[in-house]
Amino acid sequence: VVVAPDVAAALEAAWSEAGEDAEAMVIGGGEVYRLFLPLATRAHLTAVDSSPEGSVTFPLEEMFRRSWRVTEEEDCPPGPDNPIAHRYFQLDVTEDGGVSPDRLLGFQASGGP
Repeated sequence: VVVAPDVAAALEAAWSEAGEDAEAMVIGGGEVYRLFLPLATRAHLTAVDSSPEGSVTFPLEEMFRRSWRVTEEEDCPPGPDNPIAHRYFQLDVTEDGGVSPDRLLGFQASGGP
C-alpha cells in the first residue's frame, strides 16, 4: 500500500510502479473523483438502473465541464449474476464537441475515470 499526500504524488507513485504508459485507474469516493477528474483523459462509467441509498455520487456536472465522446458502450440487462440493469460507457476527452450528459443520465451514474 502506498499513501500519497496529494494527486501529483499519487500519480507519480502509480506510474513508477506500472510505467508512465500505463492507464491509471481512480476508484472513488466522490471527493477522490473530484481531485483526479481534471487530469482524466478517459473515463469508464457505469450507469445503473437503480437508486441505491447513499450520499456519495460521481461528479457528473464537473465531468461535463469538458467534452467527452463515447468510444465504447454496452447495455447489460439484468440476469442471474446481476439483477440490476446497467450500461457501461468508455469516454475519452475530445475537442470536437461531445456527448450530451443526458445520454448518460437514463440511469444513475456510478464509477469513474
